[in-house]
Amino acid sequence: MDQRTVVAQKMSHERDSSPLDGHGRYNDGDAHGLELIIAGERRPLCPPGRVLLQSGQFWRGYRMQQVRLPATGALVDVSMPHHRVLLVTAGSCEVRYVSRGQGAKRRLSVGSLCFVARRHLFTRMSWKSIQCQATVVDIADLDSEPSPIDTFGGTDALFDVFLGFKDEAAASLIRLMSAEVESGCPTGAIHGEALSLALASRIASLCQSIPAVSPHGTATLSQKRVQSIARYVESNLTGDLSIDALAKVANMSAFHFARCFKNTTGLTPHQFVTNQRIGTAKAMLVAGKHSIRDIAMLVGFSSHSHFAAVYRRITGVTPRHSGRSSGK
Repeated sequence: MDQRTVVAQKMSHERDSSPLDGHGRYNDGDAHGLELIIAGERRPLCPPGRVLLQSGQFWRGYRMQQVRLPATGALVDVSMPHHRVLLVTAGSCEVRYVSRGQGAKRRLSVGSLCFVARRHLFTRMSWKSIQCQATVVDIADLDSEPSPIDTFGGTDALFDVFLGFKDEAAASLIRLMSAEVESGCPTGAIHGEALSLALASRIASLCQSIPAVSPHGTATLSQKRVQSIARYVESNLTGDLSIDALAKVANMSAFHFARCFKNTTGLTPHQFVTNQRIGTAKAMLVAGKHSIRDIAMLVGFSSHSHFAAVYRRITGVTPRHSGRSSGK
């Protein structure tokens, strides 16, 4: 075993002794290191012979390994127990994966970063690597507190998986963390935790600003982000639902948001909002508790006539017909 691994693991054992708790939090410096969840069972990320450097728990909420990837491999029903960031430090790797019924391929080279949100499920993942080495960092919950990514981001990760992006700020922080572990953390826990929190903050910022990429290479929004937009629209039908307002909810520029939204849903933001308004109006017409004029106002239309015209264009019938069809 590499001398650096021996030193790092020895220091880990001196600091901690108990395994991960039942909630997946790092309460310890367990020497098993980073893990995968394969078909519902936790497995080591790499066999010991491929671990070049292992941190144990030099600072709370984080684990790090430097690993040497096998030349080829394939996994089925795999996910990560924590938010995971990977930086390619040597060689290259071609990754293929299937997630949510869609397949994708990414080629990773030195400096490539990958982020995978905890519990995001890959139906299948395979790779072919050429002398590829990577530094892998897990960012976990801090005891009863949420993961720093969730804390800084204000919500759980807004994209689920993003492979092969470049960000020098995040890469530099990972290199500094690796150097700190390799040297035995001579500056103590405070410096290491500062680096770790800076990385979590940077990743959270990327979670807020970088859209996911579809298997076809187009920029898209994650399912969580689309759901967030949908909830906002549903609760603000009479408010400002302009592209600018929705873009602010997504923390994106209006132009970039509109393009990503159309790529994801097949609808422009205006079409989506209109469909939401008409869907709500239809349910209210069926309930029969409000007049058509009142419903038009309640779902955000400026006039009864405009509402009636849009309703008929989308549904093929008049609002009055929908009300009569309900039997009320």
